[in-house]
Amino acid sequence: MSTYDRIGADYRQTRKADTRLARLIARDQVGKANAQLEQLRLGNIGVTEYEWIATRDARTRPMHAALHGKRFSINAPPITNSKGERNHPGEDYQCRCGRRWIFPDLEDLQPSREERQEQRAATRPLFGAMPAWPARR
Repeated sequence: MSTYDRIGADYRQTRKADTRLARLIARDQVGKANAQLEQLRLGNIGVTEYEWIATRDARTRPMHAALHGKRFSINAPPITNSKGERNHPGEDYQCRCGRRWIFPDLEDLQPSREERQEQRAATRPLFGAMPAWPARR
């Protein structure tokens, strides 16, 4: 039994809803929870921007398709529906969009040319080149 089915079964028991509605609600809520958890985890390591990735098929909402490829801050989500609500990918009702996270610039973590040369020199064998392995017979 999938997670959606378990959540749907619990919802059916408490709300007396039909199976299809319960499964739809379960899928929607699990998607929202996953999107929020991912955002929280990456926000904690300093990631603050993402690129919107729309599913881009016949069921994609026009407003979501128009957001495809655009960059947004996690503090300022775009308007995603006609009600003017602001959502991140996966947070709007039954949204199947995703995001490509933009990681902070890591150039300052890269060693300079001189540092790379020093690292290579430090890892060279003390007594010249390493001997070659004997050929297999």
